[in-house]
Amino acid sequence: MKKVAILIISVLITTFGCIKDNAGDCYQPPVPFRMQILDKSTDENLISNGTYDADSILIYGYDSLDVKKGVPFFFTTFNNEPNVIISQDLPVISSENITKTFYIYYDQYDTDTLYVNVEQTFENNCTYFPYIEVKINGIDMELDNQGYTFLLWK
Repeated sequence: MKKVAILIISVLITTFGCIKDNAGDCYQPPVPFRMQILDKSTDENLISNGTYDADSILIYGYDSLDVKKGVPFFFTTFNNEPNVIISQDLPVISSENITKTFYIYYDQYDTDTLYVNVEQTFENNCTYFPYIEVKINGIDMELDNQGYTFLLWK
């Protein structure tokens, strides 16, 4: 329930702009990380078609002490696309410089390296968190047509 409330608040803040603290200062939290895993030949969602089991997928990184830490995420339908991975925590972890390198575990045979660089920026009396760079296995990830969801082609 707490995660749902946090997600709703994040969406409202993102949709309606910055929260005004006082006299022009504002804070706009990081936009949640969204990703679809698609077949590069057919454009099919690889979770929807059963190639990958949603229950087996993990996202994790390592903290400054080299301890493996899971990154919370969930699957949802977003912009009429099913099985979109959404994580509010991943951009926060990146912006706090805990780690910028994450791993997506699909099964015992398949793991990808995800690099996400989100930086805290202060401009025009507002703090916000732009995505500077997002790569999968060293290659820039593309965004969907609306610019909301990163596409992972396999």
